[in-house]
Amino acid sequence: WMKKASLGRNKYWLLVVDETTDMSWSIFLKQKSDLASAMVKLLESLQENGLNLYKTKFRFDNSREK
Repeated sequence: WMKKASLGRNKYWLLVVDETTDMSWSIFLKQKSDLASAMVKLLESLQENGLNLYKTKFRFDNSREK
């Protein structure tokens, strides 16, 4: 949760990190409910680009909810 909305009026920030390669993806969301569809879209994109999702280990932060 961000105290102020971004220029695109997004209030939430999702950071996805691949612990194997240290690659990361930063995704801004307007609502928390957008999280699932954003993750599906990211995973589909990664798979289309040849990433083997079965060998990928993702880490999600455990920040507290507001």
